[in-house]
Amino acid sequence: MSHLNPILFFAALLCLGCGTPTSTSGDGGGSRSSVDAGTGSTPDSGSEPADAGASATDSGTPMDTGAVVADSGPTTPDAGVQVPDAGTEPVLEATICSIYESQILAGCSNGYCHASGAGGFRLNHDSAQDLYDSIVNVETSARLYYVVPENDRMSYLINKLDGTQDQLVQGAGERMPPAGPYLSFEQIEVLRQWINEGASPDCP
Repeated sequence: MSHLNPILFFAALLCLGCGTPTSTSGDGGGSRSSVDAGTGSTPDSGSEPADAGASATDSGTPMDTGAVVADSGPTTPDAGVQVPDAGTEPVLEATICSIYESQILAGCSNGYCHASGAGGFRLNHDSAQDLYDSIVNVETSARLYYVVPENDRMSYLINKLDGTQDQLVQGAGERMPPAGPYLSFEQIEVLRQWINEGASPDCP
């Protein structure tokens, strides 16, 4: 029995020596290595999505393109401004200048009619003043006056234009211009107004 005891004692020492690998396995398990690996990969990978999010907000800048659409809008009103100017015509008023500019008596002064003094009446339509001088207080061959200031009824011009020349003593001939087209009622009324207001040579 005393001879076996040393053997058992030696075997026990060997078993104690086998326990040392547990400490190396503990070191080999390396809780440090698992922790180190986690800290390195996890935070780095998380930082990349944050950077990607910043690029997404940068892509939102196309809001600037909305300003271009707003700027293109004002071109429409500018184009519409040209329409009223195209159709405008001078309004006939009871002044010698307006009567001249309207050209309502210009046809009477052509080369075949009163520009050459046909029928004893020479109408000069070169200017407003020339027109005035050729009709106001100018006596006809029948001792009538083409325009009598403040008296349209005795103004032979009015009677010839509206066809009432036969209502005057020594009035004769036909309505002017011969065979038309005649002046409108409104045009003759403006001439009447100008005469009845004094047939002024002034242009306000």
